[in-house]
Amino acid sequence: MDYSETNLKYKILELYPEIIHYGIEVIVIYDREKGRYGIKLVMPSPDSTVFLDRKDADGCMAGKKSELLRESLEKFIARNT
Repeated sequence: MDYSETNLKYKILELYPEIIHYGIEVIVIYDREKGRYGIKLVMPSPDSTVFLDRKDADGCMAGKKSELLRESLEKFIARNT
C-alpha cells in the first residue's frame, strides 16, 4: 500500500475519535531504515510513541484498528486525564 504519513495520521484520527476528544496531538514519522511508523501521542504531559510495522499501518489504512495502538492509546489516556 502506498500512502503518506499525513494520510495515515488522518486515518488514525478517523479510527480513534478519542484522540480528538482528549485533545491529543498525533505526529506520524516513517522510519525507512526499520520499515515502520512512529506514532507519537502528545499532550501537555509526557509524550508516548508507538511503533507500527508496515503490516499494521497498511491495516490501519484499510480501516482495521491496530490492537497495539488501541492498547497504547488507552494507557496514554488513562495516565494523562
